[in-house]
Amino acid sequence: MVYGPLHDLVGGAIARELVLTGREVDAAEALRLHLVTEVTDPGGLTGRARALPREVSRAPRDVLLRNKAKFTARSAISPGTPTLDL
Repeated sequence: MVYGPLHDLVGGAIARELVLTGREVDAAEALRLHLVTEVTDPGGLTGRARALPREVSRAPRDVLLRNKAKFTARSAISPGTPTLDL
């Protein structure tokens, strides 16, 4: 578990507790803590996995590229690290 990104997601106190204890969280708690954006039942997983990229691809490509650059810079990912090709 990487503390920095976890801290950004859930805040310092919760991040420290999860990192120090290694406690597992179930899907409902992960959703509540904003570790995941949605929870899907197993039967709907394939459909949702196909729908999400369609939703993302509706945005103009230049907007996606600018946002990707912002996300990458904010997450301290090295510019040479391979990422999703848009």
